[in-house]
Amino acid sequence: MKDARIRLAAVLIATLLGSAGAAGAAPVQGTMQFKNIIKDVKHVYFIRGPLQADGSTAIDRLIFTTADIGAKLKKCATMSCTEGKLMDGLIVDSGAGKQLSYSLVLKDGLVQFSGTEPAGALTLTTKESRRLVGRLKFDGTPQGGPNVDIQFDAPLLTDFKTGR
Repeated sequence: MKDARIRLAAVLIATLLGSAGAAGAAPVQGTMQFKNIIKDVKHVYFIRGPLQADGSTAIDRLIFTTADIGAKLKKCATMSCTEGKLMDGLIVDSGAGKQLSYSLVLKDGLVQFSGTEPAGALTLTTKESRRLVGRLKFDGTPQGGPNVDIQFDAPLLTDFKTGR
């Protein structure tokens, strides 16, 4: 009986996680703090596409937000378009070297900060072509940047390289 309840709970959790992924936003929890501004992250979007600097290097982009911007991101035809949709959150690019690059945007775009962190700040427990699961954790406050600690499970929203 106990095993049956555990299996049922696992099925319900998987169903809930699957329905969240279908809407574009995925399960995420954590915070980002920049100076005296603390934000709870409520949505994450996983996008793959070319690095704008050279157009040939494929990167994985995670967009962590406080608001649901999935519909806006789905309308984008280019990677650069995804940057303009963020008004309160964090964009993290990986795959273009040994560093993560990030852009923090808060207060409807009035507060902005960009920087880099070692690639180890992003720990992936699952890295599949259509899903990333892991944790982003870094403290950029010594350089005047944000303090970030976010756990996420992000299905691929868009792949600009393949057009899917």
